[in-house]
Amino acid sequence: MDKEKIINLAKLIDGLPGVSPRRGSEYYEATLVCLTEQNHIPGVNCDVNSMDETLSILRLHWSEQVTEQMRNSWNDRDEATESGAVGIAILVILELTEYTIVRRSKKGTGVDYWLGFKGESMDLGENVLKDSARLEVSGIRIAERESIIKARVMQKIGQTSKSDSMQIPAYVIITEFSRPVLYMVRRAVEL
Repeated sequence: MDKEKIINLAKLIDGLPGVSPRRGSEYYEATLVCLTEQNHIPGVNCDVNSMDETLSILRLHWSEQVTEQMRNSWNDRDEATESGAVGIAILVILELTEYTIVRRSKKGTGVDYWLGFKGESMDLGENVLKDSARLEVSGIRIAERESIIKARVMQKIGQTSKSDSMQIPAYVIITEFSRPVLYMVRRAVEL
């Protein structure tokens, strides 16, 4: 795997099969607010770690300036952090895996999104793309210790077991914005 990748956050605005351009724009804006409130500038490096190694380094780019109106729109820090973490997670899934976002999951499934393989043909029937993996996302604005991030990863890994009957892998992606650092774990279902 190529260790350093350049990611343009504005790619979120384009949308995906399971993320409309308007929703993608919201994630983009929340991501910008979270990063700039932590005094990060375009080109900041974000380590992508598993639980025991660095998988990749993402160089995050954006060109839009965060305005007072944007900050006011994302004044709820928890909502901004979660939406910003989703924005980062979407880009990481697109860049580092063979998947794309198919659709938002319903509450109670233990995951946030269903993933499908990139490039699968899209029909307009009931299943736009076949569910091939699951994604659970969480964000932390500031973690004073690495152990806080790892504890969140373990919590979210456990949460994904609610939908293990699907017999497809689950990804857990936790973004911590102050460093920034991201933890990505792929959990295979064992039967």
